Amino acid sequence: MDWCQKLVTDPVASFTAAVAVFTLALVGVGGWQARRLRQTVELTREDIAFNYRPKLRVRNVVVTQPRAINTPQPGLFQRGYLVMGQLYAVNVGGTPASITESHVRFSTRIKAVFP
Repeated sequence: MDWCQKLVTDPVASFTAAVAVFTLALVGVGGWQARRLRQTVELTREDIAFNYRPKLRVRNVVVTQPRAINTPQPGLFQRGYLVMGQLYAVNVGGTPASITESHVRFSTRIKAVFP
């Protein structure tokens, strides 16, 4: 008796074949679900990176008096003199941040009066 005849006449063989077909279908559906899950995870990561991006806040700005060398002591923010100081940048966003570039510019039109 070949396998085709056995499949038709033997109920155990018929049920075994049905279980095998069902299992192969489940393997296919599982592979499809795995691909969809990977796509969902990537979209979620992009969404997190977009909605919770790093946000830097500048805090505690301190400007110090420049030291004069063989010249009268200049005031703060005088044309031609360096401005010295420090500041703290704090990340208040939802993802890690790194400072890759910074720039500070003072306008000469600012008239600041300091004691």
